[in-house]
Amino acid sequence: LQLMHAGALAQGNRFRDRSAGPSAVRPKGEQLDKYRGSGPWPVPLELTRAQIAEAVEGFAAAAVRARDAGFDGVEIHAANGYLLDQFLTPYTNLRTDGYGGDAEGRSRLVREVTAEVRGAAGPGFTVGVRFSQGKINDFGWRWPGGDAEARVLFTAAAGAGADYLHLAGSGRDWAPDGPTLPGLARQVT
Repeated sequence: LQLMHAGALAQGNRFRDRSAGPSAVRPKGEQLDKYRGSGPWPVPLELTRAQIAEAVEGFAAAAVRARDAGFDGVEIHAANGYLLDQFLTPYTNLRTDGYGGDAEGRSRLVREVTAEVRGAAGPGFTVGVRFSQGKINDFGWRWPGGDAEARVLFTAAAGAGADYLHLAGSGRDWAPDGPTLPGLARQVT
């Protein structure tokens, strides 16, 4: 079962008046018609530390519910421009605390979510993490640090307890002279 939080790209959430993300930065592009959106994305609220902790706990609680419902595992969605990916992306994450800055700081939330999900769901329950460079609102985006940044992200997820990495849209288009992203992930993990 895939677990995700849309963050600043949330649309039509009847439980919240505004979306939230790592920083109060308007997402690129426009809202998606298929989710009854139109026009530019609204500027999200910047998540507080307490709200970040609530999101981490939400992922862990959802994993436990998935396990208890009979799923064999969960995949943490840290891709395609959604909340965890927003934290990984320098232009949507302008934070100056431990969740921002370099790739190590920007990957902190992925580490925390993965570790909490792993701990809450227990041994024998599969935990994966999905990464992508492109986003639903910025298809051409590539990690600015290339191989070095990918290594940090892959190491963060694997070190926190991920059993596998799902690399969406991970062909040679980003580094034609180097390894593919799956090849790099195999080297790192």
